[in-house]
Amino acid sequence: MSTGWSPDAEEAPPNHADWADDPSKPTPAQRAAAIADKAVDEITNSGYHYWHNTVPKGEGAAPPPLPIALASGAAAVTRPVADISAFSFLEEDDVIKLYIALEGDLEDVTEAQVEARFERPQYSDDFVMEVTVHGKLRDHRLKADKLAGPIDCEKCKTRVLLKKKKLIVTLTKLHPVNWGQLRANVCLPYRRGGAN
Repeated sequence: MSTGWSPDAEEAPPNHADWADDPSKPTPAQRAAAIADKAVDEITNSGYHYWHNTVPKGEGAAPPPLPIALASGAAAVTRPVADISAFSFLEEDDVIKLYIALEGDLEDVTEAQVEARFERPQYSDDFVMEVTVHGKLRDHRLKADKLAGPIDCEKCKTRVLLKKKKLIVTLTKLHPVNWGQLRANVCLPYRRGGAN
C-alpha cells in the first residue's frame, strides 16, 4: 500500500496543483518562503514605514529658505608675515640683547609699531618670546617657543633707535648663567629599538 499519490489514481488530492511539474507555478518550498518573507516584512518594516509615512512631503514639507544678508562691514585684511632670521646676539651676565636692523620694509618704524610678548605658559618650565614689527607691506616676527634659559618677563623690553636704525630686544635673565644661544636645543625623545 503506497502512502503517496500516483497519477494512475482516480482522484487527485486537493493540493495536486502545487505538486505539478508546471514550471510557471511555484513549488511548495517557494510558496512557503514567499509567505515567510511577507510575514517578516510586515513585522520588521512597520516601524520604518510608520514613521516615514507621517513625514510631510511636497510643498509643505519644509519652510522655504530665507535669504540672510551678510555683514556689510569691511573684512579684516591679514597682512603677510615674514620671519626675522637675521639679528645680532649679545650676551652679558644679567641680560641678553638682540639687535635687529630696521631696513627695507622696516625703515622708519616707531615704538608704536612694535609688539612684544614675553611669558611663561602655565604648567610649563619653558619661556616664550614673540616680537612683531609692523612694516610698510608686511609684519616681521622674531619668535622663540623655547628660550635657552629662564627670563624675568616683567623686566624684558624693546626699544627703537631711530638714528642707528635698530630695534633692541632686551631679555633679563633670572639667573646669571651663560646661554650661548637664543633658543634651547630641541631633543627628540629616546626611542628604544633598532637603528632604523
